[in-house]
Amino acid sequence: MKQKTFIKDVIKEIEALKENANKEQKTKLIFATFIPDKPEQCIYGQMTGDCWSLEAAELIEKCNPGLTQVFSFIGDISWLKTYPKKEASKEKRQKYSYITLLEQFIVIEKYKKYNQNILSYIKGTTNILKIKELT
Repeated sequence: MKQKTFIKDVIKEIEALKENANKEQKTKLIFATFIPDKPEQCIYGQMTGDCWSLEAAELIEKCNPGLTQVFSFIGDISWLKTYPKKEASKEKRQKYSYITLLEQFIVIEKYKKYNQNILSYIKGTTNILKIKELT
């Protein structure tokens, strides 16, 4: 996957998450306790209590242009392989560890500086999404 495509799809997911997450879910986003690779403290984990829950899977399905799976390690977008959304049901997400592009973006070292802004944007405390400068 090319970097520009990756970033554009991450932005689509962020925009959809801002639109589809309810107020209660958004208020649970707290940067001080945000840990991108922990199931209870990542973006979907904070909003739903556990990013592997059915509630999280339902939110992910509403917000994601497609789910992905990492074959090796997170940290280099050249390792990403995209799967069609129809193959990424809630049950498969829980069984096969599907993760979204946004979930991958937030753990890539060179992009971590955008994490606080992403959370603020989703919560509605800022109208500026800084990763747009990468497109």
